[in-house]
This record gives sequence, C-alpha cells and structure tokens, in this order.
Amino acid sequence: MPENIKSEMIRCRSYRGPVVAAVYLALPVSANDSAPIGTNNPAHERALKDARARLKGLFDNMEMNNKACELRLLLFTERTADRQIAAMMPTNALRNAAGLAAQTDLAAMLDADLSVSASFSEVAADPAWVRDVHAHAHSIPPSLCILPAWEAHPNLARSQVQDVTEKALAGLTLSP
Repeated sequence: MPENIKSEMIRCRSYRGPVVAAVYLALPVSANDSAPIGTNNPAHERALKDARARLKGLFDNMEMNNKACELRLLLFTERTADRQIAAMMPTNALRNAAGLAAQTDLAAMLDADLSVSASFSEVAADPAWVRDVHAHAHSIPPSLCILPAWEAHPNLARSQVQDVTEKALAGLTLSP
C-alpha cells in the first residue's frame, strides 16, 4: 500500500476536482479459520490500523494543499484463505464502488496506474466545456467520452517512470 499512497498523492496533486479512491486490503486467514468476521485478530487489527493511518495521512496532506484534489477515500477489506486471491485486488468491484461514491454528474473511471494531466484541471474547470461534455453524455444516443492515455517507455527503471510521470502530470517539459 505505501506505493499506492505515493501514486495517489501524485494523482491528487495533478487534478483539483473531486476524486474518489477505493483501496483494497486483503486480510489473510488460514484455510481452517472458522472465526466469524469481526473476531479479534491481532494481525488484522494492526493491518487495519496501519491502513487507516496511512489513508488519514494522505487525506490530511491533500486537505492542507489548496491545489490538490477533493479526496474521498474508501477502504475495503476481505478475509481470504487463498493467497492468490489475497494478492489480487477486485478491480471491477473497487471501480464500481468508487463510481457509486462519486457525487458529480460526470465521472471518469481511472485505474490506480492512470492519472490526468495538470492541464485537465483547467479544462474541467471551464463551465462551457463541462456543459458540452454533459450534453454529449446525455444525448440520444448517449456518447462516451474517453480521456487520452499514455504510458512511459517499458524499458525505463521504476524510479525513472515515477520521475517522468510526475513531470508529465505537472505539465513540465521532458528532456530527451
């Protein structure tokens, strides 16, 4: 989760509008664990306490930054005895939950590895642009608006990808 927190901070700083982020935390149990949900499990309690603290830190950090997004965080947990399931996150379920928590007429569904550019905040703040997109989305037949995407070169090291992404989201020029 620490990597995701840093990514969410970068994303939140690149867009000043409302953002809903759904976070998943698997709580592994043994295959023969028949304890009911809610039963005290010290490892789960520590994991939940740590997750809540990290998410609160992210939220507080974004609240203090008047150029960051309006963040709404959702924490979902699941007890599972299957280590492979625990390693995967239920992407569609998280995306759907975040979509249900959105409180705007228009919403963009972005996976954790996607962000919008710094200039998108300016475009999305233009009432005429929002009215136009809203009209297209609610026309007969309705339209689907898709944000253009890009990705860093696959041969870049993880630290270089992070640097390139931060610069691109901030609207900075990248040097060759």
